[in-house]
This record gives sequence, C-alpha cells and structure tokens, in this order.
Amino acid sequence: RVRIAVIVAGVIMNFILAVVSFAIVYSFQGIPRELGKVKVVDVTAGTPAQAAGLIVGDFIKSADKKEFIKVEEFISYVDTKRGQKVALVVERETNEIKLTITPRENPPAGEGPLGVTITTTEIYFAPIWQRPFYGIYYGFKEAVFWGQTVISGFSGMIGGLFHGQTPKDVAGPVGIFAVSTQAAKFGTLSLINFIGILSVNLAILNILPFPALDGGRLLFIAIEGVIGRKVLPKIESMVHSAGMIFLLILIFLITFSDVRKLISAGSISGFLQTLTK
Repeated sequence: RVRIAVIVAGVIMNFILAVVSFAIVYSFQGIPRELGKVKVVDVTAGTPAQAAGLIVGDFIKSADKKEFIKVEEFISYVDTKRGQKVALVVERETNEIKLTITPRENPPAGEGPLGVTITTTEIYFAPIWQRPFYGIYYGFKEAVFWGQTVISGFSGMIGGLFHGQTPKDVAGPVGIFAVSTQAAKFGTLSLINFIGILSVNLAILNILPFPALDGGRLLFIAIEGVIGRKVLPKIESMVHSAGMIFLLILIFLITFSDVRKLISAGSISGFLQTLTK
C-alpha cells in the first residue's frame, strides 16, 4: 500500500495542479452558465434582424409559438423558414414584444439568415468570497473533461498506430515550449490555463501501464499480487530500463520532427499551424 501511495502521489499532484490552475482562471474570468433561453448578443447593420427591431440584450422567447432553449435548435428552425415570415416573441427588460422577421434566402458569406449573433450562456461573476469555491468546483469539472479528452486522444492514437497511421499532432518539448510561448502572449490567465491542460496530460501519461512510467510500476505491483510473490528486482529493472530507452528515443524523434517543422515554418505561429493541420 505504501508503494502504491508513493507512486500515485505524483499523478494526484499533477491532477491537483490542473484543478488549481483551472480554478484560478474561472475565479478571474467568471463562470459560464446556461440562461435557459436564447439571448441576442450582436445585431449586424442592414440585416433582417435590425429591420425587425431586434437589439442587443433581447431574449427570444419563441418563434412561431415554438420555444427554444438551444442555439442549434433555433438556427435549424430559422433555416427552414428562409424567405418566409417568422413571428417572434421577444423579452426586453420587463416587457414582451412581438416582432415579425423574414430570414434571408441567400445571406452574405459569414452571416446567417437573420444577421444576428445569439447565445444561451452568460459569464457569471460570483461574490468575491464565493469565487474560490466556484473556481474549485468548475476547475475540477474542467480537469475531468480534459482527462476524458486526453484518454480519448490516446486511445485514438494507439488505435491509429495499429492501423499503420502515424500521429501528426504529437508535440515534444519544443512543441510544448512553442505552445506555452504563444499562450503567454494572450496573458497570464491563458498561460495558467495551458499549465492546467498540460498537467492533466502528464497525469494521464504517467499513469499509463508502460515500463518506466508510474503506471508501469503499478502494473508490476498488480502482477505481484496475482502471482503471490515479488518480481525479481533485476527483471523489473531491466524492463523499466528498456521502457526508458524507448521513451527517450521517442522523445528524440518527436523533438527532431518539431525542430524541422519549426525551421520550415519560420516562426512559432507558423509552427503551431502545422501542428493543427
């Protein structure tokens, strides 16, 4: 049990660091929460939305007596009504206003049929004394979300390897430095958020049952529990050494690839674009 606790401690600390990082971001940037209704956040000039009288801050209660609580549902309905009149009921402050709007059949590129930007979420700033608690709660949820995302990514990558597909979006130390440098340009909170994501990645990576990683050591403890006796230290050491050599070679190859991409791109921003292609 002591061995397991010592091995797992590093993984837990990485996860805690991620939670704290996300908590700090949420504490300062606010918490996104569902409104339960569609809110207008922008109206483009010269569009059906402006002609109908929609303004920023309006809540669209219904369209043709149909209520919508999701952006996707409202957009889908409007798409089916292009060129036809739609009766809207809008909540403006404490009043309900009835408007008639006709979605465009062929809107300009980058604009929808109505020419309006809508959302069903808002950023909530809790009282200062409550923010750390909200931050920890949502920081934990964010860490779990990224953990699930990382596990899904690893599963897809491993599955791709078995099908002969080489992972293209894997970055090593050079790639991590490039991403962190770019994140820092967007401010301290952006960098802290990246640290949280990186910490989750390290936690998941370290717990994988691969030799030389903490997960590999846990695997040996599990094997000892099954066979009822301790694995020879020499054999365990050899397996972990082989795993470490493999990881070092892998890191070298990824780093070499990152450096080549960075030189070809000519800049960090160009290099980051190559990682996302």
